[in-house]
Amino acid sequence: MSVVNMLSFESGSDYGAFIDAINADDEWLQFWASVATDPSAQLVGSALNSALDV
Repeated sequence: MSVVNMLSFESGSDYGAFIDAINADDEWLQFWASVATDPSAQLVGSALNSALDV
């Protein structure tokens, strides 16, 4: 079974604001710290993709 999550942002600055916000969110950071100590699955891949208008 695979699970895919995709987030889309209108601009690089919107993406940057999102990343800055989650990295400053104590509840989010605590969640990931707890997941790291007892993961329920194995991460097999991660990617950051950009769509370019050509």
